[in-house]
Amino acid sequence: MKRRVFLTVLLCLASQLLMGAITATYVANQSLYFDKGNKINAPNTPVGIFGAKDFVGYLGTITITAVGEQLRGPILYGVGTSNDFEFYGPFDLWNPNEIVASWFNIYMYSPLTNEKKKVYFASGADINGWGNDPIAKNPLAIDLFLVSNYDAKHYTPNAQYTLVSGTF
Repeated sequence: MKRRVFLTVLLCLASQLLMGAITATYVANQSLYFDKGNKINAPNTPVGIFGAKDFVGYLGTITITAVGEQLRGPILYGVGTSNDFEFYGPFDLWNPNEIVASWFNIYMYSPLTNEKKKVYFASGADINGWGNDPIAKNPLAIDLFLVSNYDAKHYTPNAQYTLVSGTF
């Protein structure tokens, strides 16, 4: 009986040492400005991921850290987060310097797939291409962007654009 109690206590103590933690931290960019994609600077996204035809604003970075265990198949979900964002500002589709509303979507850059990807928070955004293999990169940093549905030639870089609808 003493062996069972000792073994049970030993297993409980050992299991505490085996526990790990995964944390995700979001750090927002201090100011949101839009520019052509080839001019956008983000801490973890290489130049050239977005092109000159993309009209892009850097939102911030999510950093995922695993302590005591391996990270497998991370997926981003956004409760109450919109997939579409509407901004009001200069837009030249038919009339120069017209002030209208236009639509943007959230994109992410993950170093695991080395590509930009449109994010659908409601259904989950896969960070590792839906893979379930252990991720060696720790911490893992993912940059988030707003990208227009229209070509950058219709916009005025660094102009004032006001959020009309959308929640992040």
